[in-house]
Amino acid sequence: MDIRLRLLRAGLLREWRSEVDIRAGNDLTSYKFAKDYDSIMTLAVHGREVKVALEYERQPKAKNRYKVIQETIRNERRVDRFLYLFPEYK
Repeated sequence: MDIRLRLLRAGLLREWRSEVDIRAGNDLTSYKFAKDYDSIMTLAVHGREVKVALEYERQPKAKNRYKVIQETIRNERRVDRFLYLFPEYK
């Protein structure tokens, strides 16, 4: 089931920013995220709002590419947490 729909049904989702919105903001403003995430979710967790960057891995990358991604998100200051999802590769 869709992540967004599950969060809505659970009453956790306060805001969902799509990749298109994030990319446009990064291109057009000085208030940028460290990368163009697949989504930025604002969730209600234990009475407070938490901003979570969502990345969904569609296909495997080379090991050195993951090091670049790790460094990029390590430098992120606009989100509280990261959710990096991988499909099951057999």
